[in-house]
Amino acid sequence: MDPSEETNSIAATNAQPAAHARRGRHGADAAPAVDEPERVPDVINLPALVRAAVADGPVWTHTSTDLNVNLIVVNGPGGVPDHTNDEVDVVFIGVEGTGTIVIDGVHHQLTAGSLVIVPKGTRRGLTVTEGRCAYVTCHRRRTPLWPRGIARTEKPST
Repeated sequence: MDPSEETNSIAATNAQPAAHARRGRHGADAAPAVDEPERVPDVINLPALVRAAVADGPVWTHTSTDLNVNLIVVNGPGGVPDHTNDEVDVVFIGVEGTGTIVIDGVHHQLTAGSLVIVPKGTRRGLTVTEGRCAYVTCHRRRTPLWPRGIARTEKPST
């Protein structure tokens, strides 16, 4: 087996759809063990996951005690509505297609291979006018998203 086949084999083996998303070694809400075993790097085949995606939204997610990473697919026309994240800076990395990230009213193209850093506290949204856009978001782990104006003790309306 040549090295590229071995890499693709590893990536395909490690890649998991969002329905079976990895939540680190301890689960989404579990506290980490004091003596956490040594971890090996994860290698994810992003293009294969994008090709297999059948709906908009998160295709793959990894959450550890320190990090949240998500692979998102948006089919145009569509996108993510404007919102403000006051907690963390977020890195967007284009995987496939083209989208437009609007950060505080300024338009930025997100294409395969491009990287956009969105500072915390800025208003942002993403639009895909046609075709498909896939991208990775990465940020320091934080509390899960929750609608503004609803106390965390309440259940959001659906």
